[in-house]
Amino acid sequence: MNSVTYDALQWVSRLIYRCGVAFVTCSMAIIVFLVAGQVVFRYVFNGSIVWANEAVTLILVWMVYVGAALAIHDDEMVAIVIFVQRLGSKGRIAIRLIVDAVLVSFVSVMIYINQSVLELSSSTPMPVMRIAKSWSHLSLSIGFLICVLFLAKNIVDTLRSAPPASGGGS
Repeated sequence: MNSVTYDALQWVSRLIYRCGVAFVTCSMAIIVFLVAGQVVFRYVFNGSIVWANEAVTLILVWMVYVGAALAIHDDEMVAIVIFVQRLGSKGRIAIRLIVDAVLVSFVSVMIYINQSVLELSSSTPMPVMRIAKSWSHLSLSIGFLICVLFLAKNIVDTLRSAPPASGGGS
C-alpha cells in the first residue's frame, strides 16, 4: 500500500472515529435526558412521554453498534491475552492478523444477512413513532461497516509494523 493510500485510510479512520465518539456522547446525553424526562412526567405530572421509550431503544441500539466499532478502533474488545502474551512478537502479529481476518469475515456475513432483515422490516412501522423498524436494523449494517474499516486499518497497521522476514541466504 503506497503512502498516499495509507494516509487517506488513516485520515478517514480518524474522521469516522471522531464522528463516532461525538455520536455516542450525544446519544448518551439524549438517553439520559429522555429517561429523566419520563421520570419527571410520570411522577410530577402524572403523565408520560409516549414515544420516549421507543426513541431510547432506537438510540441505544445505534449507540451499541457504533460503540462496538469504536472499541475495535481502540483495541478494547474483550480478549483472552494469557496465551498471546506468552508468544513472541511474530506470534502476536500472526494471532492479531488471524483474529482481525476472522472478525472481518464475521461482520461481513452479518452485513450480508442483515440486508434481508432490512428489506423485511422496511414496511413495518414502530408502534408509537410510526417510523420503519428498518431504522433500528440499519444500525447493525452501519456499525459493522465502520468495524470493517477499522479492522482493515488494524490489519494494514499490523502488516506495516511487522518486522521484515529474514532472508534464507547463507
